[in-house]
Amino acid sequence: MTDSAPGKPNLGRFGSFGRGVTPAQAKEIESLGYGAVWVGGSPPAELAWVEPILEATTTLQVATGIVNIWSAPAKTVAESFGWEPAEALGPGRAAQVAGVEAAIWAETISGFDDLSFLLLPRLPGVAHRAWSLPEASGWAGHRDRLARHGRLWAQDGLTYFRAASVDWT
Repeated sequence: MTDSAPGKPNLGRFGSFGRGVTPAQAKEIESLGYGAVWVGGSPPAELAWVEPILEATTTLQVATGIVNIWSAPAKTVAESFGWEPAEALGPGRAAQVAGVEAAIWAETISGFDDLSFLLLPRLPGVAHRAWSLPEASGWAGHRDRLARHGRLWAQDGLTYFRAASVDWT
């Protein structure tokens, strides 16, 4: 077994598993002492297809691939910040969420301004959700922090998306 850092989940032994892990396979993987399974792929924006895997196990943490941006509708900054993966999995499953992931598709990026525009202000929300306790995750407080960050980004000459839901003045 692997040791985990304080405050981080112990994922047990780990291995690499590809797409198409069935609930029966997940149950066997868990019985062998593994703590996590990666089901990979580019899933839809909902996680109903993961539920049978979680139902077949009790402690196994299931990592999915990156949500398919071509089949999932765009979300506002507030909706993106408000997403809670444990809620999508149902009651009692929060312990099976090991973390979050944020990805950037680079095929349209032609420079740093493009990159910062695509990352800001969503990336601070992902970081906040990953590192903060759920009770510290209110939209109103995050929106106010974004406004303060926006002033710093502007001062540093960074390009960012000025979402209408944030008072950037």
